[in-house]
Amino acid sequence: MREVISSQTCSASELPEALSVAEVALPIPVFKSFHYLIPEQWRGVLRPGHRVRVPFGSRSLCGWVFSLHRESPWGRLKPIAEILGELPCSEDLLGLASWLSRRAACPLGEALRSLVPSFLSFSHRESSPPEPPGEATHCPESPVCWTEEQRQAVSVLESELDSPAPRPTLLYGVTASGKTEVYLHLIQKALGMRRQALLLLPEISLTPQFQETLSRRFGTGVALWHSRMPATARRRVWQGVAEGRLAVVFGARSAVLLPFRNLGLAILDEEQEGAYKQDQKPRYHARDAALKRAADHRALVVLGSATPSLETYFLAQNGSYRICRMSRRVSGSGFFPQVRAVDMRREKNRVLSASLLEALSETLARGEQAILFVNRRGYSSVHLCRLCGWVAKCPRCGVSLVVHRQGAPQLRCHHCIYRIRVPESCPQCKGRGLAFLGGGTQKIVAEIGAALPQARILRMDRDALSRHSSPQGLYQEFKDQKAQILVGTQMLAKGFHFPQVTLVGVADADTALRLPDFRSAERTVQLLTQVAGRAGRGERPGKVLLQTYDPDHYALKAAAAGDYSAFCEEELRIRRQLGYPPFMFLVRVLVSGKNQARAEAEAEKLAQRLRERAAGSLQVLGPAPAAYARLRSRYRFHLLLKGPSWEKVEPYLEEFSRWSLPSSVRVTVDVDPQDLL
Repeated sequence: MREVISSQTCSASELPEALSVAEVALPIPVFKSFHYLIPEQWRGVLRPGHRVRVPFGSRSLCGWVFSLHRESPWGRLKPIAEILGELPCSEDLLGLASWLSRRAACPLGEALRSLVPSFLSFSHRESSPPEPPGEATHCPESPVCWTEEQRQAVSVLESELDSPAPRPTLLYGVTASGKTEVYLHLIQKALGMRRQALLLLPEISLTPQFQETLSRRFGTGVALWHSRMPATARRRVWQGVAEGRLAVVFGARSAVLLPFRNLGLAILDEEQEGAYKQDQKPRYHARDAALKRAADHRALVVLGSATPSLETYFLAQNGSYRICRMSRRVSGSGFFPQVRAVDMRREKNRVLSASLLEALSETLARGEQAILFVNRRGYSSVHLCRLCGWVAKCPRCGVSLVVHRQGAPQLRCHHCIYRIRVPESCPQCKGRGLAFLGGGTQKIVAEIGAALPQARILRMDRDALSRHSSPQGLYQEFKDQKAQILVGTQMLAKGFHFPQVTLVGVADADTALRLPDFRSAERTVQLLTQVAGRAGRGERPGKVLLQTYDPDHYALKAAAAGDYSAFCEEELRIRRQLGYPPFMFLVRVLVSGKNQARAEAEAEKLAQRLRERAAGSLQVLGPAPAAYARLRSRYRFHLLLKGPSWEKVEPYLEEFSRWSLPSSVRVTVDVDPQDLL
């Protein structure tokens, strides 16, 4: 997708030295690289991967040397101004950047910028090197009473780890089946082979408990990586990984892009989670990146989940991946909970059903804990006037404003920064018929507090975490039973282990089903199954109540029955009929602009151009208004490209780099989108 062009000043053909021209990738939104002259004093020193400062028009930009050439087809070249780092990127990272540029349809310079953060570009004037992190220690494993399924899984995975060409493996284990202990055993084996290991987690909030477990098993040399770490800490980890001094790294999706020297094992826990997909440039999926890294290093990829993505499940079923099943909870990890759907059509405008409130009361009376899952943060999702029908909406996004009652009551947009005070009367009819509809975490906490005034309640959502010192504090507070009820959003579903929790309630199990997205049923079953898995993990059996207005939906039936495989088979049948992943590969193209007519016209032109070029070899659907038709004052239209595989779709992605757009119109290309909203 790249095109070599140059800046012009001094002729490279006049230079006697070989390799006198550097191809430089710049972090700018163009699919082009640039030729620059290598000054004589740096010939033989400058190598691919070096970060350099170069003149670019009237500006000075920092870029990366991608390749060296004897000459350039372009006339006169500007010289490189400065080498910014003594150590260049490895060939492995350059290859990863090239793959990332193609796979995520982003410029090579932007891909390199994500791989080599700016804080790692050390100048020659630096006085002292950073403090090196410690190495992971090879601690003996603590005695583990393995189940037969764990032993079989370890045997299969060890054989793959020893293989010269390991096959990706799905560790398909129900919640509390002992997947974490299998991970730890594999990491220990990788360390024994003197290879590096990577453990990816879908949420930063999960890192505290994993840090405790990993540090206890492997010592102080275990390294954490995520975007919220201070730059100095990330710099130490990045260098330690690049130099091979750090053997065990765990953290969020960006850890997959670290410069591993000898990667032997990459584990994705809860591999189905949408958080593994980057929603900003470069829009990569950590699972795809892990498979790429593993192929380059001949490493093993383990995809762990109780509810694997449809793509992973399909590849395991057709033999492309190996599969290890663990269908039973380990000894001491409790019992499978009893799951029951509560038909909310029989309730009278309640956010919490009588059944759920009664179950909460009984749970607290026994001295046990409960978790309530709510899909929304805030107090209520809709603020309307019952007299004239007015609804509070964001003037920039056109979506309903969410009521927040923490502190001074406010109406907030969850897509932009717009917020106003809650009006006392209707702005349209001036009447007093204002009402709050729909329940968020704050409203659930308020209703429980009114029904069970003695209950100690803790809330875990993005708003609560922003005020708390750390996710670890909230996690530890509930684990230490300083609260009896934990109310929270999706982050509750992922990996938390609370032995005293015997009741899990889901306030609205239908929320995701109502979204106009082909993954809505899959996301619903995955989420409900993961949430249900938080119950009954101790010595007492658990109960799960799913509040729903559609108890007969096949996704909710599968979640209640705990039969995820049956759901997958039904969903795969539907996906095959409709031509969605894993049977077709998708690319979503989003065209947005502040002028609605202009944005729509450009989307139509682009769709027509793609249809003409594809000539029937690629399906082009749309354009149509996006589900969120206006966000942040920009009107949004999208189209879908459908092809049998990424390799068949990739040649057409080049079209976007050639498309000339008005400055007011923006095109976003999302390869393998995880949602269509």
